[in-house]
Amino acid sequence: MRLIQIERAVPASAAAAEAQVARLGIDDAAAQLEIESVLRAAVGASLESLADVAARARRLATVHGAWSGWLAAAVAERRRGRLAAARGALQVALEAAPGATPVHLEMAGVLVALDDASGALSHAERALALGGDTPRALGTLAGALVAVGREVQAREVLSRALRIHPYDEELQALAARQGEQRAPIGWGWRLREVWSRLKG
Repeated sequence: MRLIQIERAVPASAAAAEAQVARLGIDDAAAQLEIESVLRAAVGASLESLADVAARARRLATVHGAWSGWLAAAVAERRRGRLAAARGALQVALEAAPGATPVHLEMAGVLVALDDASGALSHAERALALGGDTPRALGTLAGALVAVGREVQAREVLSRALRIHPYDEELQALAARQGEQRAPIGWGWRLREVWSRLKG
């Protein structure tokens, strides 16, 4: 009952998105475990398996109304190179859970790949507001800032990220690229390259 109250009281919050996941785990633990499994598969399965993973994720998301299932479908589609399909799945996820931080982070990466830099920045900023200064959120914001041409601000975000998370390996990799900013291919390109790893 309390979980439903959270969803109704603050429907656009990260707490409401988390409450949806927790409620499914209570109501149908097997379904929640299956969604967790398909999300892991979306991240780690071979490219040859991703079409099946995406289809399975969509089925679970539809049957259970689970935003995390749509996230899994989007990750699988992105890895297949089907960016429009990934964006569509993420839009459905955000309709179900506007405060789902992982969905905003994934959407930022997909939109950068689709050359929608301003949209990517909006989702990166939203993810940071919802989830706080996590390494992935800060790295995603830095990448989105590069995409819109605001490299000075991207460096500032990265510096802040390293002050907060000095031992994070992915952020350290971003910082290493920053030190090579005079290289012919440019710091912004290198940041995008490493930021793609942060997206998962």
